[in-house]
Amino acid sequence: MIDHGLDDDHPKSIHCRTAARCLQQYLDSELRDEVLVEAISYHLELCRDCGMEAETYSRIKVAIASEGKAFDSETMVRLNRFLDELL
Repeated sequence: MIDHGLDDDHPKSIHCRTAARCLQQYLDSELRDEVLVEAISYHLELCRDCGMEAETYSRIKVAIASEGKAFDSETMVRLNRFLDELL
């Protein structure tokens, strides 16, 4: 059985920690587990904090893409830490 990180009390709900752990992959369309994709989508609709984190990450991605240059891994680590602190 696959552990989707689902909340036992609510079949489609996941905990913020699970959403945060998978958020970048979710936003980059890299998650292959459809149950988890649906659960994260549902969670982002309901959870203000996680929804704001997703919006922030999406805006950062757009800003980075508009610059047309890649960031080094150290910058990405700092960016990921910043996003983790938002929760």
